[in-house]
Amino acid sequence: NVLLYDADGDNNEATVALVFTPSVTKMAENKSMVKVASEGVSKRVGNCDPLYWGKKFTCDERSKIVEISKRLMCNPNFLTSAMALETGGTFNPSIVNSLGYTGLIQIGTLAASDINGRKKTNITAGKGGTLSKMSILEQLTYVEYYLEPFKGKLNTLADFYLAILMPVDCGKGNQPNHIVFDREIELDYNSSGDVIKNTKWIRQRAYKQNPAFFKEGKNENGKTYVWEVDDEIQKWYKKGEKEQHECLKNCPAFKEDKPKKANSLWHDPIDNPEITLHNYYGDFNPKGSSFGMVRNGGKKPHQGLDIFAPKGTPVKACLTGVVVTVNEDAGAFGKFVVIEISKSDLDKSKNEYTIKYDGEIENGSSFGDSDKRYLRYGHLSKIDVILKQGVTAGDVIGESGNTGNAKDQNVKARHLHFEITDAITAGKGLINRTNPSFYVNLISPNKETQSKNNK
Repeated sequence: NVLLYDADGDNNEATVALVFTPSVTKMAENKSMVKVASEGVSKRVGNCDPLYWGKKFTCDERSKIVEISKRLMCNPNFLTSAMALETGGTFNPSIVNSLGYTGLIQIGTLAASDINGRKKTNITAGKGGTLSKMSILEQLTYVEYYLEPFKGKLNTLADFYLAILMPVDCGKGNQPNHIVFDREIELDYNSSGDVIKNTKWIRQRAYKQNPAFFKEGKNENGKTYVWEVDDEIQKWYKKGEKEQHECLKNCPAFKEDKPKKANSLWHDPIDNPEITLHNYYGDFNPKGSSFGMVRNGGKKPHQGLDIFAPKGTPVKACLTGVVVTVNEDAGAFGKFVVIEISKSDLDKSKNEYTIKYDGEIENGSSFGDSDKRYLRYGHLSKIDVILKQGVTAGDVIGESGNTGNAKDQNVKARHLHFEITDAITAGKGLINRTNPSFYVNLISPNKETQSKNNK
C-alpha cells in the first residue's frame, strides 16, 4: 500500500512519499468523536514508565523512545503504536516494500532527502539503502528527525499518526469528519491538460491504496475521514497496552546520556564529560558549544565540541595513536595537541548520539574523503607529550586551560575545545570535521557546578 503526501500542504508537486501496511479491520461503531489516548499512559513504577509495546524492545531501545518523546513533547506510547501499525507489529527496521519504503515508519526516498536537507545527513531508503541496514536504535534517530517539524502538534494519537499518514492534516485530529482521502475530489490540470500532482491528487490517489481505513462497510462513500484513521491507530494502541514491559531494576526505561560502544577502546578526553553550558561572556548558551552552524544565529560555525573543564583538568588521549602536532601557541587554539588515530578504531567508537540543537550537524563537508583520522585538543594550559610520541587511550596528554582565544573568557565557560577531523590541519569552517558528540559519552550537564566554577 503506497501513500503519497504533500509535506508542506502547498498544493504543488508532491514532495514526500511513505508506505505503510495496516491490516483491514471491521467497521467502526462510533464515528462521533476522535478519542484522546493520553489517559491510557501507563503508571510509573519507581524510575520506570511501562511502555506500550515495550516487550518488543530492548532496554536501550525503550530508553531512546522515551528520550525522543520528551524532546518531541509527545506520549511515547503514541510513537510505539504508530511504529506498530507501520510495520504490522514486527518493529523490523529492515522492512523494505516493493516501492522502496523502509523501516519503522516506512521512510521513502523523498522523505529521506527531506531529512538530509534539514539535518545534513546522508541516509537512503530502499533495498541496499542505509536505512535498511540500521538497527532499531540507529533508525530511531531518523524517526525523530522526520517528526521534528510536528513538535507541539502531536497532542492526540490521531494527530501523531496523521503526521506520518498525511502530514498536512496533522493538527486536525480533533475533527472527526475532516476528509483525509477522497476518491471523487476534483483534480487540477495545467495548461497542457496534464493533472497537477498536488495535495488534491494525493488525497484521491491515496484513498484506493489504503483500504485499512474503509470503516463504513456497505456504506463506504469514497472518502476517508479522520475518525476512520483514528479507529485504526487506536486498535494498535490498545494492542500495545497488552504488550507493556515489566520494570526491572536492572533495566530502567530511561538511561542518562551514556550509550554503549561495541568493541571500543575509546576513553573520553575529559572524565565524565559535560557540554559547556556558558558562552565566552558567561551567558547560558549550550547550543554554542555544540558542532555546526550554532553561533550568531546560525551564521557562524563552531568547529568542535566544548567540554566543560575547570583549568587544570587532566586531558586524555581517546584512542591509541601518535602525537603529530605539539604547538605552544597555535593562535585561536592556544596550546594545542593533535593525535593521529586509526579510522577503524574511531568507527568502532561511534555512539547513539542524537542531534540536540538547531544548526547542529553530524558531518562537515568533505569529512570521510580521507582514510586519516585525527583528534585535536585546544586551549590547553599544559602539554605533557612530545612530537611523535605514542599514546594509548586514557593517557594524560596535558591539562585544560584558557589559552588562545579563550584567554579572557568568563570563568564559567572554561572548557576543552575538542575536534575530530580527517585532515591534520583540516579546513576552514566545518570542512573535514565531524561532530565529536557522536563519540564522546556526554553526561547531563550540572548547571549549578558550572555556574559556580572559579578555576
